[in-house]
Amino acid sequence: MTNLNLKPDDISLAARTLTVDDIPNCSISDQLILELITDEDVDIEQLAAVIQENPSLATMIIGMANSAYFSPPSPILNTRDAIIKVLGMGMVKSVVLSVVLGPRIDLSRCPAFSVIDYWTDSLSAAKFCQKLVQQSILKKQISVDQIYLCALLAGLGELILLHHYPEEMNELIIASENNLADYVNAQKEVFGINQSEVGVLIGTRWALPEIVVTTMQRCLQADYKGDDWQVSYLVGEVILQLSRIRSGEQKLVLSPTAETILQKSSAECGLDELPPLRTDLSVIAQHLATQV
Repeated sequence: MTNLNLKPDDISLAARTLTVDDIPNCSISDQLILELITDEDVDIEQLAAVIQENPSLATMIIGMANSAYFSPPSPILNTRDAIIKVLGMGMVKSVVLSVVLGPRIDLSRCPAFSVIDYWTDSLSAAKFCQKLVQQSILKKQISVDQIYLCALLAGLGELILLHHYPEEMNELIIASENNLADYVNAQKEVFGINQSEVGVLIGTRWALPEIVVTTMQRCLQADYKGDDWQVSYLVGEVILQLSRIRSGEQKLVLSPTAETILQKSSAECGLDELPPLRTDLSVIAQHLATQV
């Protein structure tokens, strides 16, 4: 990996003070919405009603439902119809997250970071993991809604590091040359903490479901074999595939462990669908990027 013009000793000393108090807090209304979208048994009517009371969030959701991308047959006028008729719960979770985070995280000071790429990959990972679970025996262990949320939030810790250490993270992004393993390892070396570990702080602050926190913490640890390791491994595998797509790799192949988890070969998993899916979802990512 390229040498960095940083002072690891100084930065690490400061970064090790990063605690749960450094994670953006939510308003009472935002916390309620977060609790609802992370509840697998959420009542859609209740969620729609709560969102409707949040003008910025309701506007974003209704506006997206009426966008040319979705092209509904008739205008969508309320959040309930937006959720049920057009967007679905997965997309609403993405919108809620972007709107809740928007006012609390400043990513403008890190020019090497692409907010659009971040949301494109997060959405793609969530959607593709959902597809893999639906078509495999893993659906006995985790629901499609749960895996969507796990994959969607897996990289959230990166945003916190970008917010607190924009200049240093900018150098790490450039130096890692789109190598995810190098990037995450360098975070640990320079800051004394990486994005996966920051995910645990987020989970504590926001009271996220345990399986989501475990995935955030463990998805990039291929040797992890603790609770829900198959979920963490699968999410991490899809994240790595997306990283390879960004690097320009044409041939995508799942690891033997991922094939064993799914009990399917790479060809049977439809990996060739991932690049066009990413391209397709970049349109939605542009909407979400305006909020952060």
